[in-house]
Amino acid sequence: MGDDIEPFIPGLLETLDAALDDARRGRSDGSTFAVQEAAARIAGKAESFGLRVLERIARCVERAATADDMEAVRDLLPELEAAVERNRIALAPRGGHGGRRS
Repeated sequence: MGDDIEPFIPGLLETLDAALDDARRGRSDGSTFAVQEAAARIAGKAESFGLRVLERIARCVERAATADDMEAVRDLLPELEAAVERNRIALAPRGGHGGRRS
């Protein structure tokens, strides 16, 4: 990942976390609409940053929620959570130089 997007990574991760929290809340509340909206936000951000696998998983969750299939949402949400975490690890700054690479 180039230095040109590095300044945007903290905001990306905050957005992903907030949307994931909203999706979890929607699942807990039984609101497929809330899950759909949150998954769409994740997919959109993932697309913007070229995170194709994350985008695909988020779109699957979004489609399940759009179809009002809460069982599928419950099955797919852990996979979305894992994908967000994998991307968090991949995007973490390396080298311990305050987020800047040498």
